[in-house]
Amino acid sequence: MEFIFKFEEFEGPLDLILFLIQKKKLSIREIPISQLADEFYQYLQKMKEFNLKITSEFIATAAYLMELKSRSLLPRSSEDKEFIKSKEKLYFQVEQYAKLKEMVKKIKKAENVSIKNIPVSIKTVFPKINEKKLQKLISSIIKEVELKQKVYKIKKEDISIETVMSQILNDTEKNLINILKNSKNKYEIIIKFLAILELVKLKKIIIEENLFIRRI
Repeated sequence: MEFIFKFEEFEGPLDLILFLIQKKKLSIREIPISQLADEFYQYLQKMKEFNLKITSEFIATAAYLMELKSRSLLPRSSEDKEFIKSKEKLYFQVEQYAKLKEMVKKIKKAENVSIKNIPVSIKTVFPKINEKKLQKLISSIIKEVELKQKVYKIKKEDISIETVMSQILNDTEKNLINILKNSKNKYEIIIKFLAILELVKLKKIIIEENLFIRRI
C-alpha cells in the first residue's frame, strides 16, 4: 500500500484511526481489522522516519491493533466472545469519537455556545443529579469565567478533545466544578464538559453525586 504523506496533526490515536477510515469513505465495520492495524503501524513508521514525536498512546494503540489482527487471522469459532468483545470495544470507541468530533465542529460554528449545544441527555450521564440544577450551575460557571477573564466574545480556538480527555484522567483535580472553572472562556467549558461526558460513556470515569470524578 502506498501513502502520500502530507502529515496531519492528530489529537491522539483515535484521531489517526478515524483519518485512515475516512480516507476510504467507509465505516470502521467495513474495514478488516488486519488492514486497519497494518495501515496504522505503517503510518507510525513513516512518522518515525520524519522524526515526528510519537506518544506512548499511539504505540499502545498500535500494539492493541496488532493483537486484534493476530487474533482475527486465527481460526476461531463463532463462540469466541473475547475477540468479539474486544473488536466491538474498538468499534464503539471510534464511532463515539467520530460523533464527538462532529459535535465539536457544530459547536465551533454556533454563534452562541452554551450547554444547550450538547445534544445529549444529561440525565443518562448524571442519573443522581438534577438536570436543571446542573444546567444552572454550569451557566453560573460560564458567567464567572467570563467576568474573571473579561472575555465577552468567544475566540473559537482549536482544542484537542483527546488531549482534554487525557488531562481530565490524569489531573489531580477531581472536582467537576473546579475543572470547569479553570477555563479561558465558555467555549472551553463546553469542550471540557463534552470530554467528561465522553469519558463517562466510555466507562473510564464515574461522576459521583457530589460532582467528584472517580476513575474506574
